[in-house]
Amino acid sequence: MKIVKASSHLPKHNESFPLWPEAVRALPTSFARSALFTVGSLKHKREQCKETTIATSAGVDMIFTGEELRQDDEDVFLQLLHLSRGQAAGAPVVFGTHAMLQELNWATNGQGYKRLKATLDRMQSGKIKLQAKEGRKGFVGSLLSSWGWTDDENTSSTRSKMFVRFEPSILELFGIQPFTQLQWAERNSLDSTMAKWLHTFLITQPVTRGIRLTELLALSGSKASTMTVFRQTLRGALDELKTKKCIAEWRLEKEILYVALNGEQMLRLTPGSVLDITELKLIPTM
Repeated sequence: MKIVKASSHLPKHNESFPLWPEAVRALPTSFARSALFTVGSLKHKREQCKETTIATSAGVDMIFTGEELRQDDEDVFLQLLHLSRGQAAGAPVVFGTHAMLQELNWATNGQGYKRLKATLDRMQSGKIKLQAKEGRKGFVGSLLSSWGWTDDENTSSTRSKMFVRFEPSILELFGIQPFTQLQWAERNSLDSTMAKWLHTFLITQPVTRGIRLTELLALSGSKASTMTVFRQTLRGALDELKTKKCIAEWRLEKEILYVALNGEQMLRLTPGSVLDITELKLIPTM
């Protein structure tokens, strides 16, 4: 699990996505350090966002319009980026629907097929505005330029072929900041959406810094009704990460989270704010 430097120049039409190993998946670090893909539960209806400011610790301003994106959308986005590595931006990325559903650990039936289509719709119709703090670099667009499918009349829908296209300008997301690589098998083994979000977010954070729970609440996009509820969810996710050996240890102390990644020691230092936004959504502490 690591952050990798990327080129910061504007992409040309025939430029390709970066290459990374088969066992990992890559994500623009500005996404990994934000609430763009929330920890929302299937139990709750997705929010409709309109020019919504996204909490981030990535040194950028992020605004999103569209249907709320969650961790299952991030799973699909990670896999699509993986299939496009080394390929020219704007070229179609073709894949088998059944193989994609298997890779995601989703049901390989009509329900899974419908879920995948809905996810692609959300990513294509939503709009992200991303701007570096100095205002000299930015990105406005959708995660997907277009997508489509071809069903064979002699086979089930889950055996169809699909394709997606990324706008060439999306390569700039790998240059605004470094991109983050994460272990796909580890992420795929996680059950809770909070554990998945933490798995990606923690890679991008210095191990020498504690993180305030109020900031984790905002950065994860949690809709917890109280801090007590959020704390319980967080504890469960951290226990899952430790049990599955994604982290070595964790500790909550005075509403501050300290985490030791594997191979690191847990240090006790005064935490600084990791949020780029000054206003936090406050919730009851009881």
